[in-house]
This record gives sequence, C-alpha cells and structure tokens, in this order.
Amino acid sequence: MPLKIQEVGSLPKPLYLLWANRKRPLNEYQEQMFLSVLGIKPDDVKDLAYSIAGDENPRDLALVVACMCNLIKMNSLNFDFIYTGEMHRIEMYEFMAREFAIAKTMQRAGTVRSFEDKFYNKYGIISPPEQSLFTGIKNPYLEEFRLATEICKRLKIDISKLKVPMTGPYTMVNWSYIWHDYQDYEQVVSDYVSCFASVLGKWAKELADLGCTCIQIDEPAATTVPSQMSVFTHGLKVIHDAFHNIKTKPKFIVHICYSDWKILVPFIEAIKKADFSQAMLELSTSLKRMKEGENLPDVLKLFDAIKRTGLEIGLGILDVHTDAMEDIDYSAQLIRSVTNLVSKEKVWLNPDCGLRTRKLDIAYKKLELLDNIRKANDRL
Repeated sequence: MPLKIQEVGSLPKPLYLLWANRKRPLNEYQEQMFLSVLGIKPDDVKDLAYSIAGDENPRDLALVVACMCNLIKMNSLNFDFIYTGEMHRIEMYEFMAREFAIAKTMQRAGTVRSFEDKFYNKYGIISPPEQSLFTGIKNPYLEEFRLATEICKRLKIDISKLKVPMTGPYTMVNWSYIWHDYQDYEQVVSDYVSCFASVLGKWAKELADLGCTCIQIDEPAATTVPSQMSVFTHGLKVIHDAFHNIKTKPKFIVHICYSDWKILVPFIEAIKKADFSQAMLELSTSLKRMKEGENLPDVLKLFDAIKRTGLEIGLGILDVHTDAMEDIDYSAQLIRSVTNLVSKEKVWLNPDCGLRTRKLDIAYKKLELLDNIRKANDRL
C-alpha cells in the first residue's frame, strides 16, 4: 500500500496575484496568468476563470487562476488531500485576526517580521474572555472552500480530497497581546483559548456542512510555553466538541512545527483523546541527524508515543527553508527507518511546513519531489 502525501500550509503567491492584490492592472501579467495552468488551453483557462469569478475584477480572476493551478498541481501528483495553497490569505495569523478585529474583539498593534522581507500585522485582544463576546464573527474560510469546491467540480476533481487549514486557538492567543485587564495570566490565556476554540469549532462545523472532509489545525506555537501545554490540547478538544452527537465528522489533523519534541511527547495522548487523527510534524532535520548516527532520544520517544496511541504521523521530510532538493533514495531510507518504528499505515508524508518561503517554481518542484520520494519508498 503506497504512503499517503499532502502539503501543509501556504504556497507562494504567483506574481500576477500579487500584482492584482495591489489593485494594479494586470497588463503584462495577464498572458502569464492564463498560460500558467497545467493541462488546460489558455483560452479555456480564461473562459473558466471568467465563468467562476463572475466579473472582470483583476483580483478575482487572478485568485481563481492561482487556486486552480495549485489544486491541479496537487491532484496531478495524486496528493491524498489537496487545497488552494491559501491564496486568499496574507498570512495565517492575520487572516483570522482581521475578522476578530472587525468584530471589535481584537485591535491591530503593529507589524512583525515573519521571514526575510515578509511582515504581518500583530493584534491585541481587547474583549474580556467571555464566549458571549466571541459570537457572530465571520468565517473567513468559507469563501476559500466554496471556491475550491467550485473549481474541483468544473475540473472533475474529487471534492472529498479537499481540506482546509485553520490557525489554531492557542497560536492565536500566544501570538497576540492581551490588552484586557487580568489578574492571573495562566487563567486568562486558558479562557481566551477556549473562546477562540469555540469559534473555530463553529467554523469547522460550517465547513463540514458544505462537505469538507478534513480540517487541519495549525499550532506552530504549541510548545512555546511548557506550562500551557494542557491549554493547547484543551483547545483542540473544544474544537472537536462542536461535533458532539454528530455521526459524520471530518478528519482532524494538528500541524506542529519547529517545536520542542521533549515537551510535546507527554501530550500526544491528549491530542488523540481530543479525537484528532493525525499529528503533522516538522522532522526533516531530526531524521537526517538520526541517520548520521546522532542519538536523539526525544524523537524516539515521540515515535513511541505515536505508536502507542495509534495516532497517525504526518512526517515532515522536506526542508522548506532551502531551495536544495532532498536526495530521493536517502529520503526513502529515512522514511523506512520511521516505518520500522511506526506502522506504515499510520505514516503520511509532507513538507516540514508551508512552502511560501520558496519561489513558486521551487515550491512546485518540492511537491513533485514528495511524490517521487513516495514512489522510491514503495520500491524499497
């Protein structure tokens, strides 16, 4: 049985979409845009984009084409879950925070550098941590999923393969300032995580009602404060509790990257008890170090905890911070070393994190590499 593969987070935005987002006429990028979709004639791309966008707004057209490219690319490589590459989003945290700011629960605080010359807006939480104040907030993921569904239907791509990544409640709180008065910091963080998680649970249910079969919760901040790990896992449980007494539920995945595995290991069971099926983890560097003979007991304990709980592991095997392409056979050997510790049926392959740090051509080559590594592993 071949291993399953998936991408994780944001893909880089093509030049024509960046140009259109700045509300400038596409002009010289127009031709590039309609030539960019694999396997479809430029005139057909144009007709389909106009048909789906419903108008001649440059941003709407560019967004449709960018999403189309990513969905077709992943589907052509037989990815087991596919999505738009987060083309609607400026940045994962800010994409959600903007909606909370519109609802007057958060307020923009200034800019933060994320990587290289990329910045995002940081926000402060201004509402008290009361769930009644965290209601009526627009679900920003619905538009993204509706567009992905429409594109897939037009192109006869299986919509059951669509997933939606969402920024997790603990990361939303950890990355924000708390500007409302409080006496006990640990308690107020816990209360706010519950508030954000209840909103995300409602949003996840709305997506499931539209046919979404997989929800990915991104929690890069998970192990930032060791004393708050139970708060992080409680947030996952609150999200899933939105599906209480509902028979048909989406698959839930949590993505954790650039974290301390020693801190995470004792909480693997709590992730499983929150009814999450998979922990998608950044492991490419750790696996290479182990292959070269370095003793990494925390990683071995991580694999043991995953095997013991029956949780799936999304195995990060591609480094997203380099243009260098991993050696296919070497990567396949790394995977084989993991499947000696964890059942192969429980192992998925993915990059460490989103590939938005790379140029688009490099990102696509990395996705192709992931498929080739899977095939090489099957040959071993």
